[in-house]
Formats: sequence, structure tokens, C-alpha cells
Amino acid sequence: MFLKENRLVRIGVSPLRIEVLTTISGVEFEVCYAEREIIIVSEDLTIPVISLAHLRQNKAASGRLKDLADLEALPASHPQP
Repeated sequence: MFLKENRLVRIGVSPLRIEVLTTISGVEFEVCYAEREIIIVSEDLTIPVISLAHLRQNKAASGRLKDLADLEALPASHPQP
């Protein structure tokens, strides 16, 4: 189910449902995965996520009004510590 391109997989029942897209526009999985960012939740839990740069690329490429609004709200880069 998750290995087929251009799929939307819904898990759960609203309002606790998540949706997983197996393909997103404007970016390639291999590049995004190689440049992923790791969020450290706890000592035992880390979560790989798409980089801010690739997320911005994806939002711009989608062309959907919601994604374009999201793009405007995203920072241009990560704040420096």
C-alpha cells in the first residue's frame, strides 16, 4: 500500500485520522530522504522529517491555495541558535 506511487492512505477515523501521501510534488524521495532532518523527541524517540527547504519546494510546486498560504507562513530558513 505504501510502496505504490500517487496513493493516499487513510488510517483511523476522524477526528483521529491521519493521511499519508506516497508521492508529493516538486521533490524526489531519494533526495529528501538523504537530506532529512531528525527531530529528537526524547532519548528513545527520534523522528525523521522533510527538510524545511524541501517542504518549501513541495508547497510551491503543489499550487494549491492552502499550500501556497502555508508557504507564506513558513520561515525562509531555520532560526540560528
